[in-house]
Amino acid sequence: MKAFFEYATTTAKTLQLIGLTLLSFFVFSLVSMVITGGDFSSLTSLRLAQLLQSLGLFVLPPLVLAYVWSPSPSEWLQTHQKPVQSVSLLVMLIMWAAIPAINLLGSLNQQVQLPESMAGLEATLKAMEAEAEVLTERLLTMNTVGELLFTIGLVALIPAVGEELFFRGTIQKLIHSKWGPHAAVWLTALIFSAIHFQFYGFVPRMMLGALMGYLLVWSGSLWYPIVAHFVNNATVVFFYYADQRGWIHFDLESFGGRETAFAGYISIVAVSLLLWLYRRILMNRKTVMNGKNVQGR
Repeated sequence: MKAFFEYATTTAKTLQLIGLTLLSFFVFSLVSMVITGGDFSSLTSLRLAQLLQSLGLFVLPPLVLAYVWSPSPSEWLQTHQKPVQSVSLLVMLIMWAAIPAINLLGSLNQQVQLPESMAGLEATLKAMEAEAEVLTERLLTMNTVGELLFTIGLVALIPAVGEELFFRGTIQKLIHSKWGPHAAVWLTALIFSAIHFQFYGFVPRMMLGALMGYLLVWSGSLWYPIVAHFVNNATVVFFYYADQRGWIHFDLESFGGRETAFAGYISIVAVSLLLWLYRRILMNRKTVMNGKNVQGR
């Protein structure tokens, strides 16, 4: 079965992705319902459901499809190139520097008001946002170091690997093959944000998706978006834990927002400069590697 659909068209591969994703999500959701009995009132059941959903929706489909689409699945997913430590550290710095900018975009997004004729839709969207916030608060309830580590795995590590395999590794590559890199980055970022069903966080999540998309385009390695995604989520988890333990009292998610907007604007400039540096370093590395390859022939 390996590389069985290697020469399938982009349209056929897209349909295969949609079909397998829906099937996998249904199967894993069914398993979740059987194990938990459909009762997600306990934190353990909720965490288990979240784990199975992430595996079924984001991890399994791209791995299976890469296997049947290519004789080298890791190369197709762009995970074959090992990340460079210094570049990974720069990616981490980019993500930390981006926090105020993302919060600024989030505060602006939350100010969006729909016309009065769409009041019902606006109420529904706000209710969905509130439900998502309650779910997040429950998942980020941590009382011990063990729970902290488990939550980092559940909320940061698995989504970082799974969502990047699914969105940047698979969807972005399919769009890239049809319409080029920039359309691929922005369309994937739009899909990435839309699939989270959080209207009042749509813009910042889309911009995060675009940022991670360009980290892949400029490097050719999916590991850098994975590092970026992990750092973004893990930082939030750690700050929640530190706040719950009384170590710090700092609202990370509002820093750069309305009252500290200046930090958000500084963040935009800082991230722009760091991304320029990231691209420049990678271009220099490619030049050096190409020079070595020419000499070796």
